[in-house]
Amino acid sequence: SKAAPNEVLVSEPVAYEAETRFTLEELAPLELKGKANVVQVYRVTGFRDSDSTASFVRRSGVGSTAPQTKPSP
Repeated sequence: SKAAPNEVLVSEPVAYEAETRFTLEELAPLELKGKANVVQVYRVTGFRDSDSTASFVRRSGVGSTAPQTKPSP
């Protein structure tokens, strides 16, 4: 696994589905075994407030300005 302990990484299609419920941080694309091309991945960084709008946190700094919260244990 490319994810560190207690870290959740998701592919771009999953990120698009999850962005309304979770805050995400775009990471550098990864080379994955069994895939011909690199895969864009995102780190799940927390739960999204129900009042905030969905947007990825991009490495360039463009993206959500909503505060990020840590998931509850």
